Amino acid sequence: MKTEILELVKNSPRLVAVHDKKNWVNLFSKDSVIADPIGTRPVSHQNLPKFYETFIAPNDIVFEEKIDIITDNQVARDVLIHTKLPGGLRVKVPAHLFYKVEKNKIQTMYAHWDLMAMVIQFLSKKGALKEMVGLSTRLMKNLGLLGALGFFKGMVWGIKGKGKKAVHKIFTKHDLRPFGPNTKIELPVEKKSITPKEFFNKGLDLDIGRITSAGWYTTFSFKADNKFGIGRLKFSPVNGKVTSAEIFLN
Repeated sequence: MKTEILELVKNSPRLVAVHDKKNWVNLFSKDSVIADPIGTRPVSHQNLPKFYETFIAPNDIVFEEKIDIITDNQVARDVLIHTKLPGGLRVKVPAHLFYKVEKNKIQTMYAHWDLMAMVIQFLSKKGALKEMVGLSTRLMKNLGLLGALGFFKGMVWGIKGKGKKAVHKIFTKHDLRPFGPNTKIELPVEKKSITPKEFFNKGLDLDIGRITSAGWYTTFSFKADNKFGIGRLKFSPVNGKVTSAEIFLN
């Protein structure tokens, strides 16, 4: 079952790479929602073809896979996305991807990558202005003004660097103060929900790798006891406290 779920999820970048729009859209359930990246306006199944035409159709996209962790109906991925834009400009985007699968269809896909960092990388390259004009034109044509504004808000809206500091504070220094009073840590692979104190009583030492903040989430890769994992924290926009936490560990 887990192998089938992973293959379904891996079919998404495979179909993107060969520009198979019809079969890519058909991977998703009728009630599916994607956010790519988190912090931008979510896209419903009805608008997937427009999303495809805006961000996928004109580009050549290849995934470099780092970590895959599978539960009964979820996949957490650490990937490096290589994109060649229409004018030949190339960018690399490290991302954490979280999929939920129901009835052999992708129900949700949440991509966590730093939109501002990507734009800075993008603008540092020759030919960036022309590519930016092309992207803005496609956004307006396919997603409208609200869609365009919903995309670009991802550059300024969210927890940003405070989330990255919280990851180190929690998992390197074992400081539990960033957690909200009733927040628990979900362990999807083990199907458990435990308190932060119980988590650290397990004696796991997390060697934190790449950290990404997108919207009000911060995700991170780590190594613990020679196993690789991916974590995801959600922060409150009101007080900056962690309101939910997930640790995916093989």
